[in-house]
Amino acid sequence: MCSGAETCHAAGDVNPGAYGRIVRIKITEQDRRLFVPTPHGSPSWHRGYNRRSARERINNRIDNRFGFEHHFIRGISTR
Repeated sequence: MCSGAETCHAAGDVNPGAYGRIVRIKITEQDRRLFVPTPHGSPSWHRGYNRRSARERINNRIDNRFGFEHHFIRGISTR
């Protein structure tokens, strides 16, 4: 422990733990994009990412097949 441990742990919701200083934050007060339910790089994140990319490939095929991505407006101007 360092010489200022008592002062450091007295500030806010800080608890000394086996891993060192642990700081609890209120997730509702923070940016939700920084603290996501599934940690980036975890096995469950990879499974979800793989499913997402498969869905995007399917949606791309549907868009190209039905021409949703290639829409052009032609005709008489309404102005």
